Amino acid sequence: MKIINIVNKKQIDNIKFNQNQILYIDSIEILKEFFLHISSNYNEKMIPINKIYDKIDIENIMIPDKCKILDNFGYLNFKLDNFLIIYDKINCKQYKEYTIFGYCEDNILIEDFILKNEIIELIDLKFKNNQLNIKLKTNLNIQFIFDLYYKYHNIIFYENTMTQILINKLKQVNYTISTAESCTGGMISSQLVDYPGVSDIFLGSIISYSNKIKKQVLGVKKITLEKYGAVSSECVKEMVDGLYKIMHTDVCISVSGIAGPGGGTFLKPVGTVYFAFKIKKQIIVKNKLFSGNREEIREKSKNYAIYFLTQHLMSIEEG
Repeated sequence: MKIINIVNKKQIDNIKFNQNQILYIDSIEILKEFFLHISSNYNEKMIPINKIYDKIDIENIMIPDKCKILDNFGYLNFKLDNFLIIYDKINCKQYKEYTIFGYCEDNILIEDFILKNEIIELIDLKFKNNQLNIKLKTNLNIQFIFDLYYKYHNIIFYENTMTQILINKLKQVNYTISTAESCTGGMISSQLVDYPGVSDIFLGSIISYSNKIKKQVLGVKKITLEKYGAVSSECVKEMVDGLYKIMHTDVCISVSGIAGPGGGTFLKPVGTVYFAFKIKKQIIVKNKLFSGNREEIREKSKNYAIYFLTQHLMSIEEG
């Protein structure tokens, strides 16, 4: 899909609204004209941008209220029906740090992002526990940025950490959250409370490390533990249900796994971790097999819980 560089009002008047288009705008005046054009021709309700986005100083600009904002790559991206509008808010003349967060047990992600694409200048790269942090120069070709966005839009975020993005998203949709943690021992909740203001959405955590607490506090059935074990989809489902009965939060997370170095079996080796996410009435169960030592497995488990929930909440809005 080709990017159209919009530089004057005449181009806006000639836009075909029945086609998927990508518009690149580097002038605030043209951006205003584009939104006014939508309002006058398509009867769209307009609201001040600062009602839904407070991280950019754009005075007196009104945008369609159903316009979704994506803040990536040093560009402010507006998604509206058939359009992706890319506004170059920083003119790509400075250094910014990007965080890429994804899950692979090898370096495929690094090779794909770094080696198979032409990044102008790589400043720094760190890879630990499946989280890749890249610092690079932002004066990149806009087509490259677009291609990269559509290839990795589920794992690339601009500036903020994954946890901060999750907290912002929970606040945006007015969801509260709680956790029931076994193998992570409170690492997920600890990660959340590292951020000021999280008390608006985070109620608390139950560290159900022993089966006794799983049964007595969370209500996991004795027969479930005997038949399936503490590290199972059945157990984390009952953990998350029990957590909801206690906390009554919009989002509940439970996790149980084998961090090692012992405790693994042929069917459930060390690194096996089960997660349950209760989001409103929906329960989603995931299981992962992480490599590494005890510390790395626990860290990856914490990261995955935050990663999956963030992506799921974003997909609900985007869907």
